Amino acid sequence: MGWIKQVVCYLCVFQIFLQILPDGTSKKYVQFFGSLILVLLVARPLTDLTGTTLDLEKEIRFFMAQEELSELTMGMEGLNELQNDSIDEAFRRELARQVEELAAGCGLKEPEVSLSTLRDTQGILQVNRISIDASGTKEAAQEAVRQICALYGLPQGSVTVHGWTAADAERQG
Repeated sequence: MGWIKQVVCYLCVFQIFLQILPDGTSKKYVQFFGSLILVLLVARPLTDLTGTTLDLEKEIRFFMAQEELSELTMGMEGLNELQNDSIDEAFRRELARQVEELAAGCGLKEPEVSLSTLRDTQGILQVNRISIDASGTKEAAQEAVRQICALYGLPQGSVTVHGWTAADAERQG
């Protein structure tokens, strides 16, 4: 019954927000995305019964991380002429934050990320190695490695969690 309260509260807050929002083209987009959120809220009890809630949340997190990476990469391409150390360091910090968020979403606790980068032939900064120190299950570590490798297009051995590389985790799994 708690989900009913969530839906009702969401509807109330969303309607108040729509009333405050000025009329225009943005209002129709806000209504569309608000409706999508409402569908997810209403569908949550069904996904809880089938056990697909965690998979859906992981997919949403993965998609959001892909979008952030795309935006970040486009931003770096635009700043290609301004390649200075402070921009590169900000890029590395943002990548580390994304990896920490993705690792935490896979079930790793208190992830600390270190990564190494290099410039590709076009001069764009790319990740080539990621190391994550965190506590969690072997399955969570394997899932984190799988998602990170897929997101950043890295080979399996270039992501390490607790000293495990993806190849080691697959051999033992």
